[in-house]
Amino acid sequence: YTYNSARLFVPLLLFSYFMLFDLKTVWKNFSTSKALFGSYVLVALFSVVIFVASVFSEAGARAEAVFILNKPMIQNDTNESLFRSVVLNLPEVRLFANKMITGTYVLAKNYMVHFDPSFVWFDNTLSARHGFNRHGNLLLVTLPLIGVGIYFSKRKKVDTFFLLWLLLGVLPSTLSDDVPHSGRTLIQLPAYIYFATVGVEYLSKKLSSWKISQQLQLTEIALLGLTLTIVYNTSLYFVDLYRYFPEDSYLSWQGDAQTTLHQLTKDYTLSDYSHVYLSPELIENYLFYPFYTQMDPTRIQTQHAHTDVEVFDYGSVSVHKIDICMITTENALIVSDFDLLSLLPSSYSDAYSTNPELHLEDNTIMDTNRYHLNPPIGYIYTTNTIPDDIKNLVSQNCGTSKMETSAEIPN
Repeated sequence: YTYNSARLFVPLLLFSYFMLFDLKTVWKNFSTSKALFGSYVLVALFSVVIFVASVFSEAGARAEAVFILNKPMIQNDTNESLFRSVVLNLPEVRLFANKMITGTYVLAKNYMVHFDPSFVWFDNTLSARHGFNRHGNLLLVTLPLIGVGIYFSKRKKVDTFFLLWLLLGVLPSTLSDDVPHSGRTLIQLPAYIYFATVGVEYLSKKLSSWKISQQLQLTEIALLGLTLTIVYNTSLYFVDLYRYFPEDSYLSWQGDAQTTLHQLTKDYTLSDYSHVYLSPELIENYLFYPFYTQMDPTRIQTQHAHTDVEVFDYGSVSVHKIDICMITTENALIVSDFDLLSLLPSSYSDAYSTNPELHLEDNTIMDTNRYHLNPPIGYIYTTNTIPDDIKNLVSQNCGTSKMETSAEIPN
């Protein structure tokens, strides 16, 4: 319930339940239903307190950060509409150009996109952090079952309740800037399961009167076929998960940081260097280095001094934007996300590219792609092995916009 989606959805769902199942009871027999009514009032009060705390305190910082109506695009679109109306001398410009109009269209689009079949059953997820992009959020076999279940449900109170569950479940995600969002709509899942079950039940009853023979009904064959289809669809999901997901999710889950630090700790003794510079493009979060190198957590806690500030310095090791001038540092280890050779004069880069025996870098970092050989994701340099003429050239030109040289080009 601490998740922002649930803070909005749960009170709405409980209110729907009360209106459908208990309102008539409380209305007709209030004297005997005081305890039931009181429990709903108590839940409502707690919901209001949680909502106020979520909106008007630090607890709501995340919700406020992703709230779509706070985004500049809303005001920018409104301003553009106003500008065009003024230029064209249209009357009553505020009637057709205001934030309410812009916001309504954005919210309607955000809401409807969560029911797009591409999002629910196929491949329209935001990234590998939210789902497996090759199979959507539900197995394809559930598509006809859910469709039949919704269409042929008898609209009893329980059917209406789960339909409201399905429709209300996307409201929290609708209000955010990342849509469609699998994580924020996970609360819809019980409703989808319910209607898929209703679909199976309806088809079973329809087929029960059809017989293949005296001993065999069509229902039994259909249920066997459905079971085999579900097993196959589930198996295909896991097979594709093994075949595709490691590569698809590599960058989304900062696999480059893990690969980089595993290779560094395996091939180098970092304490042997006076300075170790790590590119922030590879080490994106300040916690990755202490986590993958098994650093004592108390060191990070001490550096933070009980404040939520990112610390990117760990003694001689620092996460720092890579600069060509770093190669002039004695006994340093540099881990860059790009080839430093590209910052040298073209005469040097040409000489190194045409001679496979010449390497400015000490090592390269490759991703874990099992099928294709991609370009390196990182380059490791030890300044003690970089030629002196290059270091002298860089030392003379550090701070200038262009690097010129008359130094001897390597053969």
